[in-house]
Amino acid sequence: MLAGAGIAAIGLTVESCSRPSERKSTDAASPLAAAAPASYEGMYDVANCNGIMAWAWDSARPDESIAVDVYDGEKKIATMTAADFREDLKAAGKGNGKHSLTLTTPSSLKDGRPHRIVMRFAGTTQELLGDRKEITCKPE
Repeated sequence: MLAGAGIAAIGLTVESCSRPSERKSTDAASPLAAAAPASYEGMYDVANCNGIMAWAWDSARPDESIAVDVYDGEKKIATMTAADFREDLKAAGKGNGKHSLTLTTPSSLKDGRPHRIVMRFAGTTQELLGDRKEITCKPE
């Protein structure tokens, strides 16, 4: 399975995304399509001392990249754009497949203490699917 550039280099593995749910097609030229509210879907795949990985998309705007906020508990540590290509996302009907993100684990989390990593669609309280992950990384 192709999981995007750089994933293997930082020691991450990822499982395939789920199959897309059936959606009614909407004429892109219709006014309703232009005003469609966000319809977020995403999965929090991996968090370890090497990196944090997820995918996220808005099915109402299938070929646009969206942002994801990454938290250590309730403290936001990064906002990332889910724009990396993954073949499994494209094959599952997730737009153009450019909806993955990888964040190298920040050195601030490598202090020997546990950190609860939470991922939300940027600017919302809606979390990506998948268990919240706790990591404890030795200081560098």
